[in-house]
Amino acid sequence: MTKFLYFAFAILLTAGVCACSNDDELLNPLELPQGAQEFLAQHFSDFDVKSVEKSGNNSNTEYKVVFTNGYEVEFDAIGGWTDVDAPDGRMIPEGIAPSVIEQYVYNYYPNDGINEISRDYQGYDVELVSGVNLLFSLDGTLIETD
Repeated sequence: MTKFLYFAFAILLTAGVCACSNDDELLNPLELPQGAQEFLAQHFSDFDVKSVEKSGNNSNTEYKVVFTNGYEVEFDAIGGWTDVDAPDGRMIPEGIAPSVIEQYVYNYYPNDGINEISRDYQGYDVELVSGVNLLFSLDGTLIETD
């Protein structure tokens, strides 16, 4: 809990201002849903937050967290991550993608890593640092390579 409070305090100190569309609302990171706060504390505690945006309406709310180093994370209305994006040439932190997907990338693309991962009700869309795109079902079964 102490680490989480330290993380939350660090976010408050480093939160900046961004240019947003009229439909977006700037937030304090502590206004994110609890699940999103816990995800950020677990995977991005060493990153400085640039901005937190809220968009959409009650039934379709989305949150976007942008870090000063170029990483971005998007969350749904209840705080589940929907997209994690690293800057070009960089990898997302380990432990975000399901272990079966991380293991697949490790086995078949040992000199590569995950640059971006998106998830929805159908599965996972993974982009590797090399630009290869992989589609996985919700259970982690490879569907397509592009």
